[in-house]
Amino acid sequence: MARKLATNASDPTVDGDLLAWHEAGEQGILVRDGERSRVPGTHPAVGGGRIAVVNAGGGIDVGSTTGDGFARSVPAPGADAVSVTSSWLVWRAREGDADAIYALPLGGGPPIEVARAAELGRPVVNGRRVAFHIVSKRSGRIVLFDLATGKARTARQERRALLLNPSLDGGSLLYVRATHSRQELRIGPLRRRNPRRDRRLWSMVPTGRRDAGHEPGKVHKQHGHPHRLWRRPRRGVSATLWTTALGEDAAYVTRLRQIRGRPLVADILRVPRRRGG
Repeated sequence: MARKLATNASDPTVDGDLLAWHEAGEQGILVRDGERSRVPGTHPAVGGGRIAVVNAGGGIDVGSTTGDGFARSVPAPGADAVSVTSSWLVWRAREGDADAIYALPLGGGPPIEVARAAELGRPVVNGRRVAFHIVSKRSGRIVLFDLATGKARTARQERRALLLNPSLDGGSLLYVRATHSRQELRIGPLRRRNPRRDRRLWSMVPTGRRDAGHEPGKVHKQHGHPHRLWRRPRRGVSATLWTTALGEDAAYVTRLRQIRGRPLVADILRVPRRRGG
């Protein structure tokens, strides 16, 4: 079962027992031992004993969560998504009519351009791998980029489905799979395979609302349709699963919820990570 963890919150990120997220119009939140505190920037990311935040001056500040005194500031104009480990800083920025993803070795060296496309998902770095999604008209695709070799490969791809916002933990890959009939959190190994083979941790109704499937006063079987159609969202309500994070015992996902006539609300949901996932 999914449990609401935070409201006006998005883009969760996990490092052991640390959890952080973004709040629109506010400084980010860091949760340590159940206590929430503000961080000096937006779009926070934690990983490998590091914390990174987007500052107001068009850069990213990187510090330590373990007290080792590490601190660094990196120019990153337009950065709107961040991921960090002990060795790498990765971010996405909008540049003209395209998204670009960069990776910077924190031990020294110039940034690497990981990807550039019209629309790229939020990147996440784990070890030497960077994961992100690419949106296309024909299919959803999740890409893994190897920082050691500079090569990219497709980890998941499916026609007529959106595969969105992956997260990594060890040898596991978490992502959102969205189709016309269902939105799902799926988890599986890093090797390439069919998304349908991955474990479904949790699911909910689709974003769009289908029609009734029959004329007023009629029923499905009178038209020769299947007796059962997929569940519809409530009238006037549209919800979308978006960015994710993967910890040792739980998965986290942003839910964007729009009720007709009201502002969009972003929540973070916590979903227990079952054995084997």
